[in-house]
Amino acid sequence: MNDWAGRVVDGRYEVLGVLGQGGMGIVLRARHRYTGAEAALKVLHPHLRLHGDLAARFLAEARAPAAIGHAGIAAVTDAGVTAEGDLYVAMELLRGVSLSAMMRRGPMLLGDVVRILTEVLDALGAAHAAGFVHRDLKPDNIFVTHPSGAVKLLDFGIAKVVHEMGHGGQTATGAVMGTVAYMSPEQLRDSRKVDLRTDLWAVGVTLFQMVTGKLPFDAETFGEMLITVMSKPPRPLGEVLPPASIPPGLEPFLRRALAVDPAARFGSAAEMRDALRGLLTATALAPAPHPMAPSAGPQHGYTPAPYTPPPAPLPSTFQPVVHGATPPPWGAPTPGWGTPPPHLPTGGGGATLVGGGASTEAKWALGAVLGCVGIVVLGLVALVLAAAIGASSDDDTGDCEGETCFAEGLRFEKGDGVATDAARAVAYYAEACDDGYLLGCNALGNAYMNGFGGLVQDYDEARALYGRVCEGGVMEGCHNLGWIYLNGLGVGADPLKARGYFTRSCKGGNRPSCDYAK
Repeated sequence: MNDWAGRVVDGRYEVLGVLGQGGMGIVLRARHRYTGAEAALKVLHPHLRLHGDLAARFLAEARAPAAIGHAGIAAVTDAGVTAEGDLYVAMELLRGVSLSAMMRRGPMLLGDVVRILTEVLDALGAAHAAGFVHRDLKPDNIFVTHPSGAVKLLDFGIAKVVHEMGHGGQTATGAVMGTVAYMSPEQLRDSRKVDLRTDLWAVGVTLFQMVTGKLPFDAETFGEMLITVMSKPPRPLGEVLPPASIPPGLEPFLRRALAVDPAARFGSAAEMRDALRGLLTATALAPAPHPMAPSAGPQHGYTPAPYTPPPAPLPSTFQPVVHGATPPPWGAPTPGWGTPPPHLPTGGGGATLVGGGASTEAKWALGAVLGCVGIVVLGLVALVLAAAIGASSDDDTGDCEGETCFAEGLRFEKGDGVATDAARAVAYYAEACDDGYLLGCNALGNAYMNGFGGLVQDYDEARALYGRVCEGGVMEGCHNLGWIYLNGLGVGADPLKARGYFTRSCKGGNRPSCDYAK
């Protein structure tokens, strides 16, 4: 990975950094030397150049996005061959996050699911109408852009070439397993004999995973996955979700989408899209706004749409209204309470009972005592009310600590039972970080990285927070530091240092870092 930095590809593209790497090739961030435009270069691995007709077929597939002509498919702007003979395509450089990264946060709200997959199905419909089948649709190839939230399909047709070449085995076992999980039964039997319904199957698998956080087919090995997908229906939603939380109509929708027999599935992307929208009507929901995605790269960085800040705290001099009247300032005597009644002679000292009642002196004394008690009580009531008002108007993160604050931040970030509020989420993350909870620091670093929640984008602050997280033994921080140094965000690009952080994260058990550590 390190030897790409500073290279010039095909005399035109200056490599700025490495965006990713997989079994098929490497993805580079580059700038056109003459126009200054940035692009994502996808360069196939050298071993794929050994096949005689690969160049013609690969370049033909690179024309697919232009032939389809849909905004929901990532545009290919150029293609060619490097000086070493490696094939490459230049694509628009997208900023945002993959659907797979969003899904790592857990099950998604149905409104967000429907909005994203509706756009996916619109793009697929255009592709199918133009005679193209994606054949490798999965969350890794669905990208939610920032700041618009528009959805883009990636790798359209490139994976088709590799499948036709029969080189799935060149990919790491985990990547193959991930792809197989989204492949239809007929595609597993013979990938050359598929039609548009194999893409719709992949949408069904993705929908199941977005809603539940799990795949619809439970298997532990490659062979078991093959057998299960080709012969069994998806597992019931009730196995992975509380029955009361399952949206009406979702179970039959998934049974149809994931039918083993292609003829039993939806017949077109448009039909599937309309049925998907019907799920919202059935659950009396409205489509959610575009989820705001962060810049690609940092883990755990999904951030919801901008928020409306809460009103300013009430002034500290605020005094409550009691029974419709405004009392005097606290501490001042209430009229009539501090002035004793006129002295009436009793004919003797002390208290004298007259007609079974107390003497006027006794009544006055009792009244004075009760008056003082009343003043004290009202004062205490005022203090309690003032404290309550202050507590409700200030940032209400003070009642949580560490992990609890972090969980609250996630709740406001995702809109889980509350209105999404990015600023409040960031406040909770900051509180969690102050309490020493490192995942809170990591989330706060993501907010600084992307300028969300009212924060100004600050790579230096993000890097400092990630450093604290990494040194504390939380590998997400090490991964994010690797991403910063890999792409030169706020610092000079340093692929060697980036690789060191990715390696540390990988060895610490954070598997997404392992691809970057090679």
